[in-house]
Amino acid sequence: MHNGVMDGEEFTSTGDPVCWLEHVCDECGALIDGALPATCWRCGAAVVAA
Repeated sequence: MHNGVMDGEEFTSTGDPVCWLEHVCDECGALIDGALPATCWRCGAAVVAA
């Protein structure tokens, strides 16, 4: 059975955590830095925590 590990290599998780999802603007997809609620830097829409 394949377990996702190549011969002699250890699997390490990569990528951003799911918690960034609420920091994505629903209108344009821009990533919002900092605390929410905030105004999107790209389109001006309100971005609030879900």
